[in-house]
Parts: sequence; structure tokens; C-alpha cells
Amino acid sequence: MDVQTAAPTRVALMSGDEYRESLRRLKPVVYVDGQLIESVADATSLRPGVNALAFTYDFALRPKCSVWRWPRSRAAIAWSTACCR
Repeated sequence: MDVQTAAPTRVALMSGDEYRESLRRLKPVVYVDGQLIESVADATSLRPGVNALAFTYDFALRPKCSVWRWPRSRAAIAWSTACCR
């Protein structure tokens, strides 16, 4: 199959909560400072990173912000960063 003739694929994105649940379900083996982490989604030491990734999933699902277009001016940059608050 040629790249130019390939049909686009649509994939449903997870929400932030679904991302956390997938971490619980998959149970990755993770060590932090030599200690085994039982649940990556619930570990206090990993919470900021998990929350940041969950936020990106939720952000991508917002209708206003799901399509990113490169702004042509500084005014457009200011608008695009404020549109989804």
C-alpha cells in the first residue's frame, strides 16, 4: 500500500481517567530509587507526571482545542493559548 493511497485511520482517544485506569490494568513494573511501585497511577512520587499526561489526554478531547493550527502572529499565539482555559 502506498502512503498516498492509504486511508486515514481514526482512533478514539482516551480520557485522563481512562489513561489512569489503563496504567492500573497494565500494571507496569516500575522501580523508583530501588523501590518497586505497586501502582504507577496511584504512586505519590509519580503523581505529577501521571497527572500531566492525563491532562494532555483530556486537553486533546476538548472540541475547541483538538485541532492545532500554527499561528501566524503573536496575537494568534496569545489567543490559542487562552482559548481552552
